[in-house]
Amino acid sequence: MAACRAELTVAPDIIAGPFFHIATVDGECAGVAEIGSEIGVWYLEKLFVDPRFMGLGLGRRLFDWAAKTAAAHGASSLEIAADPDAVPFYEHHGARRIGEEPSGSIPGRMLPLLELTL
Repeated sequence: MAACRAELTVAPDIIAGPFFHIATVDGECAGVAEIGSEIGVWYLEKLFVDPRFMGLGLGRRLFDWAAKTAAAHGASSLEIAADPDAVPFYEHHGARRIGEEPSGSIPGRMLPLLELTL
């Protein structure tokens, strides 16, 4: 996890912006999602659910928020560089595998690349 710290750290201005969403349970941060775009391509930058809150549907709600928010800003699809263990979640919710891309934090590691058509 230490190797990923810089890539996973979120600046306060991003948290306060329209492309970051926090899911709470009883006032506690239970999960987060972030989307972003670059040259007309929209990406799911982050989607994490605290393991203590898994199984409550928060991942689905965060993923739905990401898709709806990207679509509202003109996206026709959302690209996802996923942890390999998360691929079944994204495929279950309609994403399809389109390739792979290098990890931004672990040299030599390739991540599955998926796409959700909006």
